[in-house]
Amino acid sequence: MSSTVLSILFAVHLLAAVAWIGGLIVLALVVIPGVRRVLSGAAWAARSDQNPGEAILAELERRFTPLANLSLVVLITTGMLQMSADENYGGFLQFNNTWAWAMLFKHLAVIGMAAIAGYVALALEPERRRLQMLAAAKRPDTEARQHLNRRRVRLAKLNLVCGLLTLLFSAVATAQ
Repeated sequence: MSSTVLSILFAVHLLAAVAWIGGLIVLALVVIPGVRRVLSGAAWAARSDQNPGEAILAELERRFTPLANLSLVVLITTGMLQMSADENYGGFLQFNNTWAWAMLFKHLAVIGMAAIAGYVALALEPERRRLQMLAAAKRPDTEARQHLNRRRVRLAKLNLVCGLLTLLFSAVATAQ
């Protein structure tokens, strides 16, 4: 079997595992408790200026962010240990085989994901809080809120693309 076909099989396999196990984790630790909290009124009272959809998404994001950050630290730590032990690893910035190039592109995709997360946390989240305070003071900026929500959705889609590329390049490296 060619390494290209094997890479595709690994990528599909990893994607299925991520979708299944990741979905279960997010559902159990983020979605169900977050929706329960918002619908029970505990979080709803603090976000009376938001519509129910915005309140639920804000609560889910609040619960998911620590899990995502912990996952990123674990992935980086375990990945570096695995990479240095791999027989294809030729040293820092040594790109003498397909495995090394796949790892480079994988790491670039991970850096992209981390940059998006940093931008959301350091730029978009403060803006969301500012708009929420304006709405609570009865001076809502609906146009800015909609623009912010559209940016968040575009960044989430871009983050998904980076995640899929990470899995693809992991599969290519694994097939080598």
